[in-house]
Amino acid sequence: GSLPTEAQWAKACRGTDGRMWPWGNRYEANRASSCEAQCPIERWKDDRFDDGYAFTAPVGSFPDGASPYGALDMAGNLWEWVADWYTEDYYERSPYENPSGPDWGTVRAMRGGSWYDTGVWKTCTVRHQNPATDLYDDVGFRCAMPVQP
Repeated sequence: GSLPTEAQWAKACRGTDGRMWPWGNRYEANRASSCEAQCPIERWKDDRFDDGYAFTAPVGSFPDGASPYGALDMAGNLWEWVADWYTEDYYERSPYENPSGPDWGTVRAMRGGSWYDTGVWKTCTVRHQNPATDLYDDVGFRCAMPVQP
């Protein structure tokens, strides 16, 4: 496997119907890891919900948040590194189908939002960036595997 490109990540999250979150077009806090009732960070805490975890949740804890392709945890839990370099305006000039990302850059792209982000930061379309050398407790990755015939 390898890191997915941004385009692969977005397709796995949005499906073919272009949904905003992996499960649909309305945010539902119980479908993703969030800073909820057990979260120790008061400024991000949302007491209306309790996902059962203070920080990140174990992989697969929110099966109702699966994408149309069955990918889990694409909203919340951890920002996910993707293979692409980050350029803010790349998609204004990229190829329409399966863009491969900029040829170079100084920071890497991340997708998906993390456990402390609100719903608007957990959409399938939000992009973020950081230097690949930085370490954070809300950043991780997933591997993409070729489809087996």
